[in-house]
Amino acid sequence: MAETAALARARGIAIRADLEAANWEMLQTLPDDMRASTAIDLEQGRRLEIDWISGAACRLAREAGVPAPMNAALYALLLPHKAGR
Repeated sequence: MAETAALARARGIAIRADLEAANWEMLQTLPDDMRASTAIDLEQGRRLEIDWISGAACRLAREAGVPAPMNAALYALLLPHKAGR
């Protein structure tokens, strides 16, 4: 979240100063067994939307000169599974 928020700010998008903290608080209220849709897609062998999520964050971050190492790591880890089974 911090990388995406920094990217938004670098690109001139006005977001709340407490956005990351507010989102983290909200995430803490989700059920313990809840999983990200990408994890479910990976497990089910479905095509992944990584080009439009972490891939886009990486590309936009490069263009804005903002570091996005977590998105880059996620993208690199998931890339071999992009097409599904």
